[in-house]
Amino acid sequence: MNLVNTWQGLERASFFRESAFSLSRILQHRFFPVGFLLAVSLVLLMLWWPALHYPIVSDTALYALLGESFWKTGTYTVLGELHGKHLPLHPILSYPFVAVFGYHIGMKVSTLVAGALVLVSLFMLLDRFFHRSVAVGGVLALLFHHGFVMMTTLGSADLLLVLLFLLALLAYEHAREHPRLYIWAGVLAGLACLTRYNGIVLFPLFLLFTAWKRKEHLRSGWFWGGLLLGAGLFSLWFIRDALVFGDPLRNEYTGELRQRFLGIFRQPLVGIRYYLQPMSNVLPVLFILGLVGVW
Repeated sequence: MNLVNTWQGLERASFFRESAFSLSRILQHRFFPVGFLLAVSLVLLMLWWPALHYPIVSDTALYALLGESFWKTGTYTVLGELHGKHLPLHPILSYPFVAVFGYHIGMKVSTLVAGALVLVSLFMLLDRFFHRSVAVGGVLALLFHHGFVMMTTLGSADLLLVLLFLLALLAYEHAREHPRLYIWAGVLAGLACLTRYNGIVLFPLFLLFTAWKRKEHLRSGWFWGGLLLGAGLFSLWFIRDALVFGDPLRNEYTGELRQRFLGIFRQPLVGIRYYLQPMSNVLPVLFILGLVGVW
């Protein structure tokens, strides 16, 4: 009996080894990334489709009108009134979809495209640092996260920010070997800032990490040129506010934030709780997968 059990155990171990080897070969096939990313994009389309009939509301409607105003009149207005709240890149890039599909579907298509490109850029970034299985797992975890799927249906600027953020990180990583790509890293960081203010964290991140791990690149003209180009792109928004409103720091968010501010101690705790809650945010999922990849 012991010999039979031992033999069966060896057969099972051999089966698992062969299966793992076959899976590894599939993952490393040169056409796997293309096929996998096309498949997840198709699944994303299927997940996005049922919410197509839901109306666009609030900021998304403003984005559509702002983009239309910019493309048709060269001004950044809503129904003829100058606008100084929402940053311009998402409305500008979304309008071609609005022109083809209309306000409602066009804005939703813009975030669907951004969502699919987020999956592609995430795969490329994780595949750069970790084993391909981690990249596949990370993309699948994001694809089936309800928060991510919901964002693809809203027409908001968040997914464009994530896309530009990930591409900036990818360009920065490749610049380690090809310093000219610091230009692209800086430009993408600047464009991320013109999408949402959150993108500004890329600049101190690049500076601090370069000072820590790539000290020799602090003498690179490509590195500083990229940062200056990115900062120059972001500064266009403040220059526009100075010319239009007479105040480069004018921001319509100030009043809203003052009303919603919960206090100097409670506000950070609420933010931390939100970002650590996997039911409302995908960051914990990606963080755990990142730890698995490092391990």
